[in-house]
Amino acid sequence: MKLYAVLALFVNLAIVWGAKIRTHGAHEDVPDPPNCTSTFGKTWVEHCENVSLAECTGSYVSWGIKWLQECDISSSKTACMPTGHRCTRSSATWQELVIEYLPLGATRGDGEIVAGGGGGGSGGGGAGGVITGKQKLDPSEALTVVVGSGGNFGGGGAKRAKARPSSGRDSQLGQLVAKGGGHGAGGRTRKKPAASGGSGGGGAFDRWKVTRSSGVAGQGFGGGRSNRKSYGGGGGGGGASKVGQDAPKKHYGGKGGDGIKSEIAGAEKFYGGGGGGGVNHNGNKLKTGFGGLGGNGGGGRGSDFASKWNRNWWRFTGTHGEPNTGGGGGGTDPESRYAGMGGSGVVIVRYPADTPVLVGGQVAKVGGYQVHTFATPGEDVLAFNNGTETLSIDFLVVAGGGGGGSGGGGGGGVVKGSRMIYKGTEWGVLVGGGGKSGQGGAGKAKDKSRSKLAKKGGDSKLGSLVAIGGGKGADQKRRPGHGGSGGGIGFDRKRASPGRGTPGQGFPGGLTKRRSYGAGGGGGGAGGPGETAPQKHLGGKGGDGVSSDITGTLKWYGGGGGGGVNHNGNKQVENGGGAGGKGGGGKGSDFASKTRKNNKKFTGTSGEKNTGG
Repeated sequence: MKLYAVLALFVNLAIVWGAKIRTHGAHEDVPDPPNCTSTFGKTWVEHCENVSLAECTGSYVSWGIKWLQECDISSSKTACMPTGHRCTRSSATWQELVIEYLPLGATRGDGEIVAGGGGGGSGGGGAGGVITGKQKLDPSEALTVVVGSGGNFGGGGAKRAKARPSSGRDSQLGQLVAKGGGHGAGGRTRKKPAASGGSGGGGAFDRWKVTRSSGVAGQGFGGGRSNRKSYGGGGGGGGASKVGQDAPKKHYGGKGGDGIKSEIAGAEKFYGGGGGGGVNHNGNKLKTGFGGLGGNGGGGRGSDFASKWNRNWWRFTGTHGEPNTGGGGGGTDPESRYAGMGGSGVVIVRYPADTPVLVGGQVAKVGGYQVHTFATPGEDVLAFNNGTETLSIDFLVVAGGGGGGSGGGGGGGVVKGSRMIYKGTEWGVLVGGGGKSGQGGAGKAKDKSRSKLAKKGGDSKLGSLVAIGGGKGADQKRRPGHGGSGGGIGFDRKRASPGRGTPGQGFPGGLTKRRSYGAGGGGGGAGGPGETAPQKHLGGKGGDGVSSDITGTLKWYGGGGGGGVNHNGNKQVENGGGAGGKGGGGKGSDFASKTRKNNKKFTGTSGEKNTGG
């Protein structure tokens, strides 16, 4: 009897609702949901004719919510609940009321998806695309989450600064995809337009008539370009809310476009700033203020250092995009080999609740919301807790370090962070081995058979997380390798390019300054680049790694190997080899061999076990 009374109440409310519509002369485009058993996700649309916007939003919405709340106590328990409504003016005489229904137990959260920023060249890298809005959170549906990494740096594009920059990677939440930022024009691509993407990259120096890059509508804007055909700086990368600026005058780089402001994680923060364009000046010195500013939202600043092609082009001058903002990398001077790397993206979801009902990412309570933040590049899942006990885990994944040659081996890539997982979840584990060492590359130490060459470090894996093995140092083939961190340049190879690191995991190797008695460059580390050989005979220091106290004791991981000495004295040269980077990097050889003596002596120090050095 009680059940019938409730059903009668439904009918009466439905009649009142219909009467209200007729009173205002409106008509229905979609029938009322039949006792709330309509298909989940149904959208109900009413056209309210000849009424004011206030009447549409006021009386209609209040009646609609009441009707649906009563419906929720029906015996079938298959009701749909309202999750949002809006009135939009479509003509002078009528409004449109839209109410969307979701399954019982579902809710709507706020979502923010930020893709990885593009790497800089001469022009600044474009910011990663940014998507903000409401996200349906359904107990029956797990959402795929992907956090995009930033793009790698390139060279300025003149002379031997030809390394190609790369664009940022996409980020994803469910079916929504934010596109990675386009790279700035530079390297071998400097005569072409900068790459388009979530936001577009900035154009290269002196390319004042080149086609502008573009952003994705609703995610970002295009980049700027140079303003002159002689001594024109690089254009600024586009941002999530503004275009990148053109280079303003002779020598100067353009400012990166600004990103957008968000408080989804509690504190106010900007995301999606474009990288500033690089300076164009041959003064071989710092030109403070000439590089374009990075856009608000993690954009890297363009280089202020004016290189000459035969001097100081090994300097790391463009600033990197800020991690987890999607900021574009700063551009660099035409002759410099190093621009800035793009910043990684981030995915953030929040919903009103006192305790977490979802599993995934790092979870924090901010005000009345639960906030899930996915900050580590790679794939993950956001899902409702199905009743299984969950664990919050901290992880550290370190790949094997690269083998050394004349240049130091690069440190293994390092991936660290936190996640929520279900108890009982099985994650595959793979620990990468260290790379085999090679030879110095001169005299009898240049056997190029495969078994004698230096090797890249092995990748390490934890579930879907992959840390990339360190690149080999330049060996008897005289070329360093790319990897988690890049290998160092070999002796006397002043014009060669070092091995590049993986954005978010490590940095490039160092170079050598001389073509005669120039020693090996240091291998890159997880926390910084390998150092260039400082002077005649002496090897460069390996780049430092990063610290972690995950085992209970603070320890460093992913240090680069030091570059080897270059001296024919057949004796120990004090501090001749570069020091290993903090984090297990091996020290470069101090022993100066002669061509026909002691060339089989094992002199470089091995990286420390279980550190990725």
